[in-house]
Amino acid sequence: MTLTDSFLENVAKAVANESFDTISHFSVGETVVTSIDPTDTVLAGEVGARKVASAARTNAVVEFTGTRLATDVVDTVDGDVITSFGTNTASTGSNLQSGVVVAGVTHTTAFDLDYIVTLEVQR
Repeated sequence: MTLTDSFLENVAKAVANESFDTISHFSVGETVVTSIDPTDTVLAGEVGARKVASAARTNAVVEFTGTRLATDVVDTVDGDVITSFGTNTASTGSNLQSGVVVAGVTHTTAFDLDYIVTLEVQR
C-alpha cells in the first residue's frame, strides 16, 4: 500500500497539534494502473460512491473496516472490475490517503465486498 503525500501532511499536522483530516471512506477504481503514486489525490477510474470506513485502534494498530454492498455495483450486467483500492478523508473530493493496486476483482450484484485495511506503527 502506498501512503500519499496528503496522508503524511495529516500526520505532520497531528504532531504539530493542528487540525487534520482523518480517514473516513474507502474508494475503488476500475482503471488498470501499475502503482499508486504518492502524489495521487484520487484513484484512477474511481467507480461508484465511496463507502464509510469505521476505525478501531489497539495500541499502535488501527484497523479500518467497511462494506461495498451488492447494490453499490454500477455495472449490474458484468460487474465492476476493481483494480485499485484507496482510503479517503471524505465522501467526495481530492483527498486520497493511501492506495493499493489489486488483481482485477469483479464485484457483482451476487455479493457484498468487505474492506479491511490495517495500519501498524513498527520500528
